Amino acid sequence: FLDEKYYRFKPEENLIENLIKRKNFIGLNIASPYKTEIIKYLDNVTDQVQEIKEVNLVQFYRNRKFGFNTEYFGIIKLLKRHDIELKDKNVLIIKKDESTKTIEYVLKSLNAGNVVIHNLNNSNVINFKNFNIVFNLTKFSSLEVTPEINYNDTNLDFLIDISTSTIFSKLYLDAKNHGIKVINGVYKTMYQEKKSIEILSRRRFDDDEFEKIVTEFVKSKLNIVLVGMPGAGKTTIGKKLAKILDRKHIDLDKEFASEYGISPSKYLLERSEESFREKESVVVKKLANLTNTVISTSGGVVQKLDNYYYLKTNSIIFRIDRDLEKLSTKNRPLSYGGIETLIKMRDEREEKYKYFTDFVVKNYGDFNGVAYLIAEQFKDLQF
Repeated sequence: FLDEKYYRFKPEENLIENLIKRKNFIGLNIASPYKTEIIKYLDNVTDQVQEIKEVNLVQFYRNRKFGFNTEYFGIIKLLKRHDIELKDKNVLIIKKDESTKTIEYVLKSLNAGNVVIHNLNNSNVINFKNFNIVFNLTKFSSLEVTPEINYNDTNLDFLIDISTSTIFSKLYLDAKNHGIKVINGVYKTMYQEKKSIEILSRRRFDDDEFEKIVTEFVKSKLNIVLVGMPGAGKTTIGKKLAKILDRKHIDLDKEFASEYGISPSKYLLERSEESFREKESVVVKKLANLTNTVISTSGGVVQKLDNYYYLKTNSIIFRIDRDLEKLSTKNRPLSYGGIETLIKMRDEREEKYKYFTDFVVKNYGDFNGVAYLIAEQFKDLQF
Protein backbone atom coordinates (compact mmCIF):
# COMPACT_ATOMS: atom_id res chain seq x y z
CA PHE A 1 0.00 0.00 0.00
CA LEU A 2 2.88 2.38 0.69
CA ASP A 3 5.42 1.10 -1.84
CA GLU A 4 8.19 1.98 0.58
CA LYS A 5 11.11 0.11 2.07
CA TYR A 6 10.81 -1.00 5.70
CA TYR A 7 13.80 -1.06 8.02
CA ARG A 8 14.15 -2.62 11.49
CA PHE A 9 16.43 -1.10 14.12
CA LYS A 10 17.44 -2.91 17.29
CA PRO A 11 17.57 -0.96 20.58
CA GLU A 12 20.81 0.93 21.05
CA GLU A 13 22.08 4.09 22.71
CA ASN A 14 20.77 7.35 21.20
CA LEU A 15 18.66 5.39 18.68
CA ILE A 16 15.68 7.77 18.78
CA GLU A 17 17.88 10.86 18.55
CA ASN A 18 19.54 9.48 15.43
CA LEU A 19 16.41 8.23 13.68
CA ILE A 20 14.37 11.38 14.26
CA LYS A 21 16.94 13.38 12.27
CA ARG A 22 16.69 11.20 9.17
CA LYS A 23 15.39 13.03 6.11
CA ASN A 24 14.60 9.96 4.01
CA PHE A 25 11.83 8.51 6.20
CA ILE A 26 8.10 9.03 5.79
CA GLY A 27 7.51 7.59 9.25
CA LEU A 28 8.59 5.46 12.18
CA ASN A 29 6.88 2.55 13.88
CA ILE A 30 7.76 2.79 17.55
CA ALA A 31 7.95 -0.23 19.85
CA SER A 32 8.82 -0.55 23.52
CA PRO A 33 10.80 0.85 25.25
CA TYR A 34 10.63 4.05 23.16
CA LYS A 35 6.89 4.79 23.04
CA THR A 36 7.06 7.48 25.70
CA GLU A 37 10.59 8.73 25.09
CA ILE A 38 9.82 9.62 21.45
CA ILE A 39 7.20 12.22 22.44
CA LYS A 40 9.72 14.91 23.43
CA TYR A 41 11.15 14.89 19.90
CA LEU A 42 7.81 15.51 18.16
CA ASP A 43 6.24 18.74 16.92
CA ASN A 44 2.67 17.67 17.56
CA VAL A 45 0.67 14.71 18.87
CA THR A 46 -2.98 13.65 18.86
CA ASP A 47 -5.38 14.06 21.75
CA GLN A 48 -5.11 10.31 22.40
CA VAL A 49 -1.33 10.55 22.73
CA GLN A 50 -1.62 13.47 25.15
CA GLU A 51 -3.78 11.25 27.38
CA ILE A 52 -2.05 7.90 26.89
CA LYS A 53 1.51 9.23 26.85
CA GLU A 54 2.57 6.61 24.27
CA VAL A 55 3.29 6.89 20.54
CA ASN A 56 3.59 3.93 18.21
CA LEU A 57 3.64 5.86 14.91
CA VAL A 58 5.52 8.98 13.84
CA GLN A 59 4.69 10.75 10.59
CA PHE A 60 7.38 12.86 8.87
CA TYR A 61 5.54 15.54 6.88
CA ARG A 62 6.73 18.93 5.63
CA ASN A 63 9.72 18.98 7.94
CA ARG A 64 7.53 18.32 10.96
CA LYS A 65 7.06 15.19 13.03
CA PHE A 66 3.63 14.08 14.25
CA GLY A 67 2.90 11.40 16.86
CA PHE A 68 -0.03 8.97 16.80
CA ASN A 69 -1.27 6.01 18.82
CA THR A 70 -2.82 3.74 16.20
CA GLU A 71 -3.15 0.89 18.69
CA TYR A 72 -6.03 2.88 20.16
CA PHE A 73 -7.83 2.83 16.79
CA GLY A 74 -7.12 -0.89 16.39
CA ILE A 75 -8.79 -1.75 19.70
CA ILE A 76 -11.76 0.58 19.09
CA LYS A 77 -12.41 -0.92 15.64
CA LEU A 78 -12.11 -4.48 16.95
CA LEU A 79 -14.73 -3.78 19.63
CA LYS A 80 -17.08 -2.18 17.10
CA ARG A 81 -16.60 -5.08 14.68
CA HIS A 82 -17.93 -7.48 17.33
CA ASP A 83 -20.55 -5.08 18.78
CA ILE A 84 -18.95 -5.22 22.22
CA GLU A 85 -20.45 -2.75 24.70
CA LEU A 86 -18.12 -1.82 27.56
CA LYS A 87 -20.29 0.65 29.44
CA ASP A 88 -20.44 -0.33 33.13
CA LYS A 89 -18.84 -3.73 32.39
CA ASN A 90 -16.26 -5.15 34.79
CA VAL A 91 -13.01 -5.76 32.95
CA LEU A 92 -9.93 -7.82 33.73
CA ILE A 93 -6.62 -7.13 31.96
CA ILE A 94 -4.05 -9.92 31.94
CA LYS A 95 -0.49 -8.64 31.53
CA LYS A 96 3.09 -9.49 32.33
CA ASP A 97 5.59 -6.93 31.11
CA GLU A 98 3.29 -5.19 28.62
CA SER A 99 2.11 -1.60 28.95
CA THR A 100 -1.60 -1.21 29.74
CA LYS A 101 -1.81 2.54 29.08
CA THR A 102 -3.64 2.30 25.76
CA ILE A 103 -6.17 -0.32 26.80
CA GLU A 104 -6.87 1.56 30.02
CA TYR A 105 -7.51 4.73 28.02
CA VAL A 106 -9.90 2.84 25.71
CA LEU A 107 -11.80 1.41 28.67
CA LYS A 108 -12.06 4.82 30.29
CA SER A 109 -13.26 6.48 27.07
CA LEU A 110 -15.95 3.80 26.66
CA ASN A 111 -17.14 4.15 30.28
CA ALA A 112 -16.19 0.67 31.42
CA GLY A 113 -16.99 -0.24 35.02
CA ASN A 114 -14.43 -1.69 37.43
CA VAL A 115 -11.07 -2.38 35.73
CA VAL A 116 -8.59 -4.77 37.35
CA ILE A 117 -5.07 -5.47 36.09
CA HIS A 118 -3.70 -8.93 36.84
CA ASN A 119 0.09 -9.07 36.60
CA LEU A 120 1.30 -12.61 35.94
CA ASN A 121 4.67 -11.71 37.44
CA ASN A 122 2.90 -11.61 40.78
CA SER A 123 0.52 -14.58 40.42
CA ASN A 124 -0.13 -17.24 37.79
CA VAL A 125 -3.60 -18.06 39.18
CA ILE A 126 -6.57 -16.11 37.79
CA ASN A 127 -10.23 -16.15 38.80
CA PHE A 128 -12.67 -14.87 36.17
CA LYS A 129 -15.50 -14.48 38.69
CA ASN A 130 -17.11 -11.01 38.79
CA PHE A 131 -15.72 -10.00 35.36
CA ASN A 132 -17.71 -9.50 32.17
CA ILE A 133 -14.81 -9.03 29.75
CA VAL A 134 -11.17 -10.14 29.79
CA PHE A 135 -8.35 -8.65 27.69
CA ASN A 136 -5.18 -10.71 27.41
CA LEU A 137 -2.06 -8.75 26.46
CA THR A 138 0.51 -11.45 27.18
CA LYS A 139 2.20 -13.77 24.69
CA PHE A 140 2.40 -17.31 26.05
CA SER A 141 5.33 -19.13 24.46
CA SER A 142 4.36 -22.59 25.75
CA LEU A 143 1.66 -24.52 27.58
CA GLU A 144 3.78 -24.53 30.71
CA VAL A 145 3.55 -20.76 31.23
CA THR A 146 -0.16 -20.40 30.53
CA PRO A 147 -1.96 -19.12 33.65
CA GLU A 148 -4.19 -21.33 35.77
CA ILE A 149 -7.75 -20.17 35.17
CA ASN A 150 -10.82 -20.75 37.30
CA TYR A 151 -13.79 -20.78 34.90
CA ASN A 152 -16.34 -21.76 37.56
CA ASP A 153 -19.19 -19.46 38.52
CA THR A 154 -18.27 -16.79 35.97
CA ASN A 155 -20.38 -14.19 34.16
CA LEU A 156 -17.75 -13.70 31.48
CA ASP A 157 -19.16 -12.57 28.13
CA PHE A 158 -15.97 -12.15 26.09
CA LEU A 159 -12.30 -13.07 26.24
CA ILE A 160 -10.36 -10.85 23.84
CA ASP A 161 -6.88 -12.18 23.13
CA ILE A 162 -4.99 -9.27 21.57
CA SER A 163 -1.55 -10.70 22.21
CA THR A 164 -1.30 -12.22 18.67
CA SER A 165 1.25 -14.75 19.96
CA THR A 166 -0.46 -17.51 17.99
CA ILE A 167 -3.65 -17.84 15.99
CA PHE A 168 -5.21 -19.96 18.74
CA SER A 169 -3.58 -19.68 22.17
CA LYS A 170 -4.37 -22.14 24.99
CA LEU A 171 -6.13 -19.31 26.80
CA TYR A 172 -8.29 -18.71 23.71
CA LEU A 173 -9.09 -22.41 23.26
CA ASP A 174 -9.92 -23.11 26.89
CA ALA A 175 -12.25 -20.13 27.12
CA LYS A 176 -14.00 -21.20 23.92
CA ASN A 177 -14.41 -24.76 25.19
CA HIS A 178 -16.02 -23.36 28.35
CA GLY A 179 -18.66 -21.63 26.24
CA ILE A 180 -17.14 -18.15 26.44
CA LYS A 181 -17.13 -15.98 23.32
CA VAL A 182 -13.52 -15.53 22.24
CA ILE A 183 -12.00 -12.96 19.90
CA ASN A 184 -8.60 -13.24 18.28
CA GLY A 185 -6.52 -10.08 18.13
CA VAL A 186 -5.41 -10.45 14.52
CA TYR A 187 -7.99 -7.92 13.33
CA LYS A 188 -6.99 -5.47 16.04
CA THR A 189 -3.50 -5.57 14.51
CA MET A 190 -4.98 -5.23 11.03
CA TYR A 191 -7.05 -2.13 11.91
CA GLN A 192 -4.05 -0.66 13.72
CA GLU A 193 -1.81 -1.10 10.68
CA LYS A 194 -4.55 0.14 8.36
CA LYS A 195 -4.73 3.38 10.34
CA SER A 196 -0.95 3.72 10.19
CA ILE A 197 -0.94 3.25 6.42
CA GLU A 198 -3.73 5.80 6.00
CA ILE A 199 -1.79 8.35 8.03
CA LEU A 200 1.49 7.80 6.19
CA SER A 201 -0.10 7.72 2.73
CA ARG A 202 -2.71 10.39 3.52
CA ARG A 203 -5.31 8.18 1.83
CA ARG A 204 -8.41 6.28 2.95
CA PHE A 205 -8.91 2.55 2.35
CA ASP A 206 -11.96 0.31 2.70
CA ASP A 207 -12.01 -2.06 5.66
CA ASP A 208 -13.17 -4.88 3.38
CA GLU A 209 -10.04 -4.58 1.27
CA PHE A 210 -7.82 -5.07 4.29
CA GLU A 211 -9.96 -7.81 5.82
CA LYS A 212 -9.70 -9.89 2.66
CA ILE A 213 -5.93 -9.51 2.68
CA VAL A 214 -5.66 -10.47 6.34
CA THR A 215 -7.97 -13.46 5.92
CA GLU A 216 -5.84 -14.78 3.05
CA PHE A 217 -2.67 -14.08 5.01
CA VAL A 218 -3.94 -15.99 8.05
CA LYS A 219 -4.99 -18.93 5.88
CA SER A 220 -1.57 -18.95 4.23
CA LYS A 221 -0.02 -19.43 7.69
CA LEU A 222 -2.52 -21.95 9.05
CA ASN A 223 -1.74 -25.65 9.03
CA ILE A 224 -4.33 -28.23 8.09
CA VAL A 225 -4.25 -31.14 10.54
CA LEU A 226 -5.93 -34.46 9.82
CA VAL A 227 -7.09 -36.69 12.68
CA GLY A 228 -9.18 -39.86 12.71
CA MET A 229 -9.17 -43.58 13.35
CA PRO A 230 -6.17 -45.66 12.26
CA GLY A 231 -6.56 -46.60 8.59
CA ALA A 232 -9.07 -43.81 7.83
CA GLY A 233 -6.83 -42.48 5.04
CA LYS A 234 -5.16 -39.54 6.76
CA THR A 235 -1.73 -40.01 5.19
CA THR A 236 -2.97 -40.66 1.66
CA ILE A 237 -5.44 -37.78 1.78
CA GLY A 238 -2.84 -35.52 3.41
CA LYS A 239 -0.37 -36.08 0.57
CA LYS A 240 -3.02 -35.36 -2.05
CA LEU A 241 -4.25 -32.29 -0.15
CA ALA A 242 -0.73 -30.90 0.16
CA LYS A 243 -0.27 -31.28 -3.59
CA ILE A 244 -3.56 -29.52 -4.33
CA LEU A 245 -2.70 -26.59 -2.05
CA ASP A 246 1.02 -26.58 -2.91
CA ARG A 247 2.03 -27.14 0.70
CA LYS A 248 4.51 -29.32 2.52
CA HIS A 249 3.15 -32.58 3.95
CA ILE A 250 4.23 -33.97 7.32
CA ASP A 251 3.32 -37.48 8.49
CA LEU A 252 3.48 -37.86 12.27
CA ASP A 253 4.40 -41.56 12.12
CA LYS A 254 7.38 -40.79 9.86
CA GLU A 255 8.44 -37.94 12.13
CA PHE A 256 8.30 -40.35 15.08
CA ALA A 257 10.50 -42.86 13.23
CA SER A 258 12.95 -40.12 12.30
CA GLU A 259 13.10 -38.86 15.88
CA TYR A 260 13.57 -42.22 17.62
CA GLY A 261 14.96 -44.52 14.92
CA ILE A 262 12.07 -46.97 15.19
CA SER A 263 8.69 -47.12 13.46
CA PRO A 264 5.54 -46.63 15.55
CA SER A 265 4.29 -50.13 14.66
CA LYS A 266 7.51 -51.78 15.83
CA TYR A 267 7.66 -49.64 18.97
CA LEU A 268 4.10 -50.61 19.90
CA LEU A 269 4.86 -54.29 19.39
CA GLU A 270 7.76 -54.05 21.84
CA ARG A 271 6.58 -51.51 24.42
CA SER A 272 3.45 -49.99 25.95
CA GLU A 273 1.05 -47.58 24.28
CA GLU A 274 1.46 -45.21 27.23
CA SER A 275 5.21 -45.01 26.60
CA PHE A 276 4.56 -44.49 22.90
CA ARG A 277 2.13 -41.61 23.52
CA GLU A 278 4.64 -39.84 25.75
CA LYS A 279 7.29 -39.96 23.05
CA GLU A 280 4.81 -39.10 20.32
CA SER A 281 3.76 -35.97 22.22
CA VAL A 282 7.38 -34.74 22.16
CA VAL A 283 7.25 -34.91 18.35
CA VAL A 284 3.84 -33.23 18.24
CA LYS A 285 5.18 -30.34 20.31
CA LYS A 286 7.81 -29.67 17.63
CA LEU A 287 5.09 -29.51 14.96
CA ALA A 288 3.45 -26.59 16.79
CA ASN A 289 5.99 -24.23 15.22
CA LEU A 290 5.08 -25.18 11.65
CA THR A 291 3.00 -23.01 9.31
CA ASN A 292 1.47 -23.56 5.85
CA THR A 293 1.72 -27.34 6.26
CA VAL A 294 -0.60 -30.34 5.96
CA ILE A 295 -0.10 -32.67 8.93
CA SER A 296 -1.36 -36.25 8.97
CA THR A 297 -1.48 -37.50 12.56
CA SER A 298 -1.68 -40.95 14.13
CA GLY A 299 -5.02 -42.45 15.03
CA GLY A 300 -4.32 -42.10 18.74
CA VAL A 301 -2.84 -38.61 18.84
CA VAL A 302 -6.06 -37.53 20.59
CA GLN A 303 -5.18 -39.66 23.60
CA LYS A 304 -3.14 -36.82 25.13
CA LEU A 305 -4.89 -33.49 25.65
CA ASP A 306 -1.66 -31.48 25.36
CA ASN A 307 -1.45 -32.62 21.74
CA TYR A 308 -4.62 -30.67 21.04
CA TYR A 309 -3.05 -27.40 22.16
CA TYR A 310 0.17 -28.04 20.25
CA LEU A 311 -1.63 -29.02 17.04
CA LYS A 312 -4.28 -26.30 17.29
CA THR A 313 -1.79 -23.46 17.87
CA ASN A 314 -1.72 -22.50 14.18
CA SER A 315 -4.10 -25.02 12.67
CA ILE A 316 -7.55 -25.98 11.51
CA ILE A 317 -8.27 -29.62 12.34
CA PHE A 318 -10.26 -31.94 10.06
CA ARG A 319 -11.40 -35.39 11.11
CA ILE A 320 -11.37 -38.07 8.43
CA ASP A 321 -14.31 -40.36 9.25
CA ARG A 322 -14.55 -43.78 7.63
CA ASP A 323 -16.76 -46.79 8.30
CA LEU A 324 -15.05 -49.26 10.63
CA GLU A 325 -15.23 -52.17 8.20
CA LYS A 326 -13.32 -50.10 5.64
CA LEU A 327 -10.42 -49.22 7.96
CA SER A 328 -7.02 -50.61 7.05
CA THR A 329 -5.33 -52.56 9.88
CA LYS A 330 -2.06 -53.35 8.10
CA ASN A 331 1.00 -52.57 10.26
CA ARG A 332 -1.28 -51.17 12.99
CA PRO A 333 -0.77 -53.26 16.14
CA LEU A 334 -3.45 -51.41 18.13
CA SER A 335 -6.03 -52.33 15.46
CA TYR A 336 -5.35 -56.08 15.56
CA GLY A 337 -8.32 -58.15 16.70
CA GLY A 338 -10.91 -57.39 14.07
CA ILE A 339 -14.07 -55.31 14.17
CA GLU A 340 -14.56 -55.72 17.93
CA THR A 341 -11.20 -54.06 18.61
CA LEU A 342 -12.05 -51.19 16.27
CA ILE A 343 -15.48 -50.66 17.85
CA LYS A 344 -13.94 -50.51 21.30
CA MET A 345 -11.22 -48.12 20.12
CA ARG A 346 -13.70 -45.80 18.40
CA ASP A 347 -15.97 -45.72 21.45
CA GLU A 348 -13.05 -44.90 23.75
CA ARG A 349 -11.79 -42.10 21.52
CA GLU A 350 -15.03 -40.64 20.14
CA GLU A 351 -15.35 -37.75 22.59
CA LYS A 352 -11.67 -36.92 22.16
CA TYR A 353 -12.03 -36.81 18.38
CA LYS A 354 -14.94 -34.41 18.82
CA TYR A 355 -12.90 -32.22 21.15
CA PHE A 356 -10.00 -31.99 18.69
CA THR A 357 -12.04 -31.49 15.54
CA ASP A 358 -13.18 -28.33 13.76
CA PHE A 359 -14.69 -30.09 10.71
CA VAL A 360 -15.61 -33.69 9.87
CA VAL A 361 -15.21 -35.09 6.36
CA LYS A 362 -16.54 -38.53 5.43
CA ASN A 363 -14.24 -40.84 3.46
CA TYR A 364 -16.23 -43.30 1.33
CA GLY A 365 -13.13 -44.42 -0.56
CA ASP A 366 -12.61 -41.53 -2.98
CA PHE A 367 -9.37 -40.20 -1.51
CA ASN A 368 -8.94 -37.55 -4.22
CA GLY A 369 -12.49 -36.36 -3.68
CA VAL A 370 -11.96 -36.03 0.08
CA ALA A 371 -8.76 -34.04 -0.48
CA TYR A 372 -10.49 -31.64 -2.87
CA LEU A 373 -13.45 -31.28 -0.48
CA ILE A 374 -11.14 -30.30 2.39
CA ALA A 375 -9.29 -27.86 0.13
CA GLU A 376 -12.58 -26.17 -0.82
CA GLN A 377 -13.79 -25.97 2.78
CA PHE A 378 -10.47 -24.47 3.84
CA LYS A 379 -10.53 -21.86 1.06
CA ASP A 380 -14.04 -20.80 2.12
CA LEU A 381 -13.08 -20.29 5.79
CA GLN A 382 -13.99 -16.93 7.28
CA PHE A 383 -12.46 -15.45 10.43
